[in-house]
Amino acid sequence: MSRSAITTQRVFAITLAGTLVLALLPTDWLRGWTADAADILKLPTTPIEHAGTAVRQWLRPPRASHTLDDLSGDAEEIIEQLSRERDRERDLRRRQEMVTRELREQLEELRRIEIEPENGDVRLLDAAAYAHNPHLPVGTVELNRGRRHGVREGSVVVFRSHVIGRISRVQYLRSYVTPITSQSVGVMRGVVFPQEHADEPMRDDWMIDLIPQGGGVFHATIDHTADVGTGDVVRLNDPAWHSAARGMIVGRVESVRTHDDEPLRRRLVIRAMYRPHELSTVVIMIDQSTGDAGPDHEEGGTS
Repeated sequence: MSRSAITTQRVFAITLAGTLVLALLPTDWLRGWTADAADILKLPTTPIEHAGTAVRQWLRPPRASHTLDDLSGDAEEIIEQLSRERDRERDLRRRQEMVTRELREQLEELRRIEIEPENGDVRLLDAAAYAHNPHLPVGTVELNRGRRHGVREGSVVVFRSHVIGRISRVQYLRSYVTPITSQSVGVMRGVVFPQEHADEPMRDDWMIDLIPQGGGVFHATIDHTADVGTGDVVRLNDPAWHSAARGMIVGRVESVRTHDDEPLRRRLVIRAMYRPHELSTVVIMIDQSTGDAGPDHEEGGTS
């Protein structure tokens, strides 16, 4: 074997042994001088590495990074826009709920009004009631139904099973209801029913004359033998009013006391349970047998 071959084998063996020893030494012993050696060996490849980095950035630019301060202005604008949209949605939902509630109330009112077949051809027309107009007589309330819908002066206005007034003035698209307790309505005839028998069929005993006093109150007198007490119900029984309103409730007896001028009669104070200005929707009774429906009336709804 030649001397050069032996020398090469020795160098290889020494290198292998040295590498093995270095691999087994603790890391802390190698960190200092191996790092310096790595930097020296890395110098030739640094220009190539920089060129590769430049090509990579050109092919795939890094995404723009924004700090919290950079985004604060846009974020505030987005939050404000979202808040406006949220408030708008809430308003729309609230309005839809109000419309749904009004329609449900109107349907319920129409269902509660029972018209007997013998009382004529009557059409029930729902209407929205608006606040009192200071230019109108006290207690008069404006409705959103008029001559176009078939409303005529004298049409009866009801709420549930209660008579609340009569139409006193009509325009093309609106009308005005005067409460039954207004003195301008005049005296009405009614019948007193004990509160525990308020739903009994109509009868003619215990008839009274209801004298409107305004402010939701009637005065009346009745024979002292009549068994009338506080809370009893008074129902309409007047031929001057449409027959469809006959038997509907006018009010309840609020007080009973001896009449000062007529000891054999007792004085009643009767209060209407509903007044037009306290309601949002009412129902107008349209008598179609007398042509009250008009040529271009519209059924139902609230305009």
